[in-house]
Amino acid sequence: MKSLTSFLYQSAAYAKQKGHCESREYALKQVAYVLVRRMGYRLKDVAGYLGRDAATIATMLSRMNERLVRDIQDKREIERFGTIVDSYS
Repeated sequence: MKSLTSFLYQSAAYAKQKGHCESREYALKQVAYVLVRRMGYRLKDVAGYLGRDAATIATMLSRMNERLVRDIQDKREIERFGTIVDSYS
């Protein structure tokens, strides 16, 4: 999982062309979403690998769900990451 997290994190950071700090946080949200929601990893494990508290990751995922309902572009990016994950594993 560590290498997959690293790969997704680098890909998401590269894909987002806003400011460095914003792209880092956005990438973190994408990685957490893909690992927990799509791949079924435990929230606590993902939080540990990402160096965050489980409550923080849970809040990120909740907000990401809301965002995906509103923003089709974000939804497409998550689908793209899901495809990468499927081909990686």
